[in-house]
Amino acid sequence: LDVINVPGHTPGSIALYQRDRKYMFFGDVIRENRKDGLSIGKPEKFNLNTEQVKADAKKLLSYEINYGLLSHGKVYIGREVEMLRELLKTTAIGVQ
Repeated sequence: LDVINVPGHTPGSIALYQRDRKYMFFGDVIRENRKDGLSIGKPEKFNLNTEQVKADAKKLLSYEINYGLLSHGKVYIGREVEMLRELLKTTAIGVQ
């Protein structure tokens, strides 16, 4: 697994990527819950830097992904990964 630094949520936060099968373990960068649904950087009170979480999401979603695994939420498979990329478009305002 490739270890990817994603410091926006908490210091030392990581995501993991499995190159051969293209699994992305997003950690707490992208999450899903009953209140917010699928979200990036929510709830903000749990982040060290929410804008960094958005930048972390953009970095992770730039990888080729067949399986997206969230710490909080379901597994996104194949075309469902595009839902995560669409979320980034609506959430990451100001992220370059």
